[in-house]
Amino acid sequence: MITSARLAARADSALDPDAGAGEVSLPLVIAVDIGTTHCRAQVFDRLLQPLPGFYVTQPQPVVVQSDRAEIDPEAALLVLVDVLEQLLARFNPALSPERLPIVAVGVSALWHSLVGVDRDGYPVTPCLLWPDRRSSPQAERLRRQLDPDEYHRRTGAFFHPSFSAPQILWWRENAPDRFRQVARWLTLAEYFYLRLFGRTATSFSLASGTGLLDQETLGWYEPFLARIGVYPEQLSPIGEVDSVMSGLRSPFAEHLSRLAGTPFLLPAGDGACDNLGAHALSPRRWALMVGTSAALRAIVPARALPTPPAPPAPGSAPRSGPELGAGPGGHGPRAGSNAEPSAGPSRPYLPNLFFYRLLRDQLVVGGALSTGGNLIEWLRRTLLLPGDPELLQEELASLASTAPAAHGLHVVPDWGGRRSPDWPTHSPGGIISGLTLSTRPIEILQACLEGVGYRLAVVYEQLQKELREQLLNPAIISATTPVATAAGTPATATAAAATAASPATAITAAAGTATAAPLAPALVATGGALARWPVWGQILADLLGVPITVAGSSETALRGAARLALWASGNLRDLFGEQELPPPAGTTFTPDPARHRAYRSKVQDTASLRR
Repeated sequence: MITSARLAARADSALDPDAGAGEVSLPLVIAVDIGTTHCRAQVFDRLLQPLPGFYVTQPQPVVVQSDRAEIDPEAALLVLVDVLEQLLARFNPALSPERLPIVAVGVSALWHSLVGVDRDGYPVTPCLLWPDRRSSPQAERLRRQLDPDEYHRRTGAFFHPSFSAPQILWWRENAPDRFRQVARWLTLAEYFYLRLFGRTATSFSLASGTGLLDQETLGWYEPFLARIGVYPEQLSPIGEVDSVMSGLRSPFAEHLSRLAGTPFLLPAGDGACDNLGAHALSPRRWALMVGTSAALRAIVPARALPTPPAPPAPGSAPRSGPELGAGPGGHGPRAGSNAEPSAGPSRPYLPNLFFYRLLRDQLVVGGALSTGGNLIEWLRRTLLLPGDPELLQEELASLASTAPAAHGLHVVPDWGGRRSPDWPTHSPGGIISGLTLSTRPIEILQACLEGVGYRLAVVYEQLQKELREQLLNPAIISATTPVATAAGTPATATAAAATAASPATAITAAAGTATAAPLAPALVATGGALARWPVWGQILADLLGVPITVAGSSETALRGAARLALWASGNLRDLFGEQELPPPAGTTFTPDPARHRAYRSKVQDTASLRR
C-alpha cells in the first residue's frame, strides 16, 4: 500500500509552469474517460482533488449519418494515447516519478459499444456505438421470438439496438464474411486494453452494459449467446473492477513511459463512474446526468432489491455460432459460466429500468434517454439561434416569468431515438406539436428543454416506485450495504453509518415497517449540457418537484474513475463512504411549488402525444 504524504507542489518544480501551484496530497492517480464524443484524462491527488492544469480532452473520430453511429477503433486508440501523452508531458521532466508517484489509472468507458477483432487482435469491423440504429430489425425479431421479460430479468438489458446482441446479428446478416472473421467481440475499452497490453479482460461493470452478462451467475449468458451465434470464448474473461493490467507493450511503452509499469484498473461503465463522481453513493442519493444523452441512476446493493418469483428456466439452445477457438488473448471459456439459465431466488427484477453493475454486488439502476444536449445543439444549428450561450440564457430566463408551457408546445424529444421508459426497437423520431405562426425559436428551445424533463420525470417516478422500500426504510440498506474496503473485501456497515447518508427529511419507522410516504431522494445533476445551460437545472427542479444540486464540475465520470483508482490502490478505505472524501461543490436549484403543479398538469398531454 502507498502511504500518503503531503507536499507543497510548486509551479517551478512539480507542476507545469502555467498550471498554477497548490498543496497536493500524495500519491496521485490518473482518471480516463472514454466517451462517445470525447476522450478525456485528468490527474487527481489522494483527496480526490484535481491538479490544476492537468486535464486533457480530445474529440473522438465519430461518424454519425442517419441510423449509423460508429468510430474507427484504431483512430480512437491513437486519440487515447495522444491524450495520455499530452497529460504526462505536463509533469516537469526534471522531477522523478518517485517524487510524484502515480499509483493507478482508473478508466471510465462508454457502456454500449461493439467491435469485432480477428485472431491477431486487429479490427474486422468499425466500433458501433449506442446511437447506431441499423440493428433495429434484429432487435425487433429478438423481441418477437424470445421472452423479453425473461431476457431483462437475466441481463438487466432490453432487446434494443443500443445493445450488443442485435448489433452482432446485424453483422452476421449484412456482412457474413466479416462476421466469420471475428475471433472476439469487444467493447471499445476492451479493444484498447488488447492493443495496449496484448490481452483483454472486462469488468462486471462494463460487461453488464452489453446485455450479454447473466446477472444471475455473473458469467456470460451462454444459452442466449448460442441463439445469436457467439461462443463464450469470443468474449473476454470477467473480473472485478479493481483487477488490474500493467506492462504496456511497444510502442505504447515508449510513448507513455511514465505509465509503462503503472496498474490500469479494468474499465468501469461510465454511468457507474458518474454516480461515484457525483457522490451519489446510495439508493437515497441519485445522479441525474444530462450530457450528449440523459440518464437517471441510483447505486443499490443487489441484496437490497426485492426478488420476484422466477419463471421456469428455458432449455439450452444448440450452438449455432462459427467454429472458433480461443481468441488472441488465448482465453477459453470463463470458469463458472452457466450452461442454461438458473431459476434461483437471487435474481433482481426492475421492470422498465436497466440494472447494470458497478461491482459484483452493487447494481446501478435507472433509465436512459437518447436525447439530451445533442438536441440543444441541433436546435441551435437548425433554428439559427444566437451563438452566444449567455444571450440564450438571458432569453430563456426572461420566459421564467411566464407560466410553464405557456408557449402551447408539446415535445416528444426522440430526435436521437428512444430508450426509456419503454425501450422500443424503432423510434418514429421527435415531435413538436402546437406550432403557430407566432411561435418564436426561443420558445421551441424552452419546450425541448421541458420535453427532456418530462421524459426524465417518467424515469424518476419509475425509479422511486421500485426503490420505495429503500427510500422508506434505511435499515434495509444498513443491513445489506457492504463497506467496500481498500482490499475489496466487503464488511457490513453499521446502521448508524448507513443512516448518516440519508436525506435530512425524517421518517418514522417501527419494527422495520415504514409509516410515511416515500422520501424524495437527493438529486445530484451532472453533465456538460447542464453546466452550459444552468436554466435547465431550474426547469428540471420545477418539473420534478425536488431540489437539484448541479455539480460544479461536469467531469464527474473522471472523478468517479479516480475514486475507483484510489480505492483499488489502498488509498481510500471505503468506496461508498460519504465522509472520507468531500462531495463536489455545486449549485442547488429549489423547485417552485406553483410551477411544479403547472408542469404536472401538462404531463398527460405530453404522454398522449407520445403514444
